[in-house]
Amino acid sequence: MTTATPAARRRLPLVLRNRAFGTVWLGQVLTQAGVRMFQVGTSWWLIGYAVSGDGGLAAGLFMAVSTLPAVALAPLVARAIARTAHRSLLRTAAGGAGAAAAALACWAGVGDLPVAAAYAAALALATCQAFFDPCLTTSVPELVDDADIEAATGFELSTQSLASLGGALLGALVVDEAGMAGLAGRLAPSP
Repeated sequence: MTTATPAARRRLPLVLRNRAFGTVWLGQVLTQAGVRMFQVGTSWWLIGYAVSGDGGLAAGLFMAVSTLPAVALAPLVARAIARTAHRSLLRTAAGGAGAAAAALACWAGVGDLPVAAAYAAALALATCQAFFDPCLTTSVPELVDDADIEAATGFELSTQSLASLGGALLGALVVDEAGMAGLAGRLAPSP
């Protein structure tokens, strides 16, 4: 087996020459896009289908619930990042988000989803995201070569925005085409 020369390795894209970072980055893109897809899709569902008359208020409260964990849990998140192995925390947050999405998909697939369940799922997903995103940014130096820290940090932060944009674009479209069950089903991890 031959190994790439250092010059050849530097020509590889960032996510390929730092495979651990590439794996975690892919998880970030999928979770970030999924959470944003859920937030926008559920807001669309609340306004258009689930709540009559007060859809705007319901969607606004839903987005507030989706933002609350990142603000309210900031001190706890900081302590957890300082005291817990980053990879373990990242796995736990991604696993928690997957479990919440799977539970929501099962519930929505069986029957009409209560509005309260959508709020609870939003709180669960936002809590997982509140741990995942800052932990990923903090763990970049552990995932890449020293020469790639600055580039990887910038890349990771910019792809958060792109994943959010892509998820937002898909959220309302999926709800219109497949309803809340279709949205939840797309978020749940495949077996």
